[in-house]
Amino acid sequence: MREQTVAMYCVLDDIIRFTRPAHTPPATGGRRLTDAQVLTTALVATRFFGGNLLVAKHYMEQHWGQNRLDKSGFTRRLHALTDTLHALFALVGDWLKHLHTEARYVLDSFPVAVCHNTRIPRCKLLTGKAYHGRCASKCSWFYGLNVQVVAASDGIPVEFYIHAGAESEQTGRRGLALDLPAGAASTPMPAIRTTWRRTCSTKPAAASSKMRGAKTVNGRIILPKAF
Repeated sequence: MREQTVAMYCVLDDIIRFTRPAHTPPATGGRRLTDAQVLTTALVATRFFGGNLLVAKHYMEQHWGQNRLDKSGFTRRLHALTDTLHALFALVGDWLKHLHTEARYVLDSFPVAVCHNTRIPRCKLLTGKAYHGRCASKCSWFYGLNVQVVAASDGIPVEFYIHAGAESEQTGRRGLALDLPAGAASTPMPAIRTTWRRTCSTKPAAASSKMRGAKTVNGRIILPKAF
């Protein structure tokens, strides 16, 4: 964990310094944390603390001597670095594309639910039916966002696009830049997911032989362990 934290900070700090326009002084006046420290804390929260920024902030303050900053101030700093984080991801993604000599990529997507379905009327993060989507692979509904991902054959993401959950995957894929090297081959979702979607769209009585032994509980299809 310590080695990974140090590596995150060093890489982020070097990239930010490298991408900063020439003769531009670092924006440290009046700031208790540098941009690299804020982004490192966010990555540590995602990597080790399940996305809990407050716990990650306390960890960085107690174990790495990082200056203290209240929760609201840290959140504002992190939101202000949204464009910087996207630019850094795009830059690192380009580097990974050049290093990926196999030139094989996979297109996939996954939902990000912001709350349980029973809490949708009280949700404050998102509002509206545009975020009420369906996860075909799980035969379930969710309230939140969809993330389209382009990953290398070894599973490392190089591009992503976030859109409302109600939008179809075809609509979401139009937001991907798909700036892949010449001659690169891209493969959509695994065929098993397409087969699973077709199975979910059928009635339990008309399911395929793979669905034999499945049970229906509260409208949900429970597959046998051997499936």
